[in-house]
Amino acid sequence: MLLDFAYNFKNFLDNHCFPYGHRSAGKYCADSREFLMQSKSDASCENNFECKSNVCISGKCLDQSFLDRIIAFFKRLFGIDSNGQSNETSSAQNQD
Repeated sequence: MLLDFAYNFKNFLDNHCFPYGHRSAGKYCADSREFLMQSKSDASCENNFECKSNVCISGKCLDQSFLDRIIAFFKRLFGIDSNGQSNETSSAQNQD
C-alpha cells in the first residue's frame, strides 16, 4: 500500500508542475499545471517564460541574438565597453 502511494505520488509530481511559470529542461509550467515545451522565435506568447529566449515582446518570442544586437547598439551609442564602463572612464584608467 505504501509503495503504491509513493509510486502514485512520484508519478503525480513527474506529470504536474508548480508553481506557475517554473522552467525546467526546456519546458515551463503552464496554468493547466502541466509542463509545456518552450517556444522558439516568432511563436506567439503571453509570458517570457513561454519562450526559449525568455523574451516575449508584443505577443511574440524574440531570438536572444536579436536582443543582444539591440543591447550592443545602445552600448556603442552610449560608449560603454564590454566591462560595463564608459569608454571615457576606460581611457582615463589606461592613462594612469
